[in-house]
Amino acid sequence: KKDPTVLISWVIPGDVYPVIESHKVRENSLMGLPIKTRFNSHYVCTDKKGNVITSTEHADYVYDELVVEQEAQICPVYVVEIDTSTLPSLVQKWQRELPTTTTTTITTESTILDDDETTPLFYF
Repeated sequence: KKDPTVLISWVIPGDVYPVIESHKVRENSLMGLPIKTRFNSHYVCTDKKGNVITSTEHADYVYDELVVEQEAQICPVYVVEIDTSTLPSLVQKWQRELPTTTTTTITTESTILDDDETTPLFYF
């Protein structure tokens, strides 16, 4: 993209279900399924390839993933622009293969307005 950015948000996870099931084992996988009953979000630690890890002893990098039930649990705070001259080295360092799923994602566009309620600050 011409102007890559990162959206930093406050998140209220609520009651969190700790995911330890691998997405590669279909009968135990939570991929594409709704949030577990009595919970408001799923939290999982993965390695660079997206595999679930239960111990960080032998992991070079650990990625935190949080899946929330409702978009009302997320409040955007900052938009950070990335200097494109350093982007290639960052992409190479953090590149990983994401697992695929057959679920349908429904997205909506929301707007956060400035104090005068007419100037959009964020679109998400």
